[in-house]
Amino acid sequence: MKKKLLLLTFLFSSLIYSQEITSINYDSSITFMPLEVSSSAVLMMDFIDYKEIKYAVTKNNEIVFTKEITKNEGSQALKMDLSSLDKGTYDIHIYINGTEVKKYTFKKV
Repeated sequence: MKKKLLLLTFLFSSLIYSQEITSINYDSSITFMPLEVSSSAVLMMDFIDYKEIKYAVTKNNEIVFTKEITKNEGSQALKMDLSSLDKGTYDIHIYINGTEVKKYTFKKV
């Protein structure tokens, strides 16, 4: 009985510690500015973790372009060249681990 209890305790604790902690609030730690763009914008990522990040720029729900980046540990700023976009309203969708964590709407002038 003690062996079964010990084994069960070990398996339970292994399961708990093997789960990834997802307490980061990406809603407040990712910013995109300015929201009125002429040629470039800045994507700020203010969280510690190293992550593979994908973003997609869309217009009228049609993907204009996507890009994958590697965010290093610590805060990071990424200058985005948007000069090739036509004037109009766009959305930028930010994905981490395949899940959309943030969306901004911006205007290209």
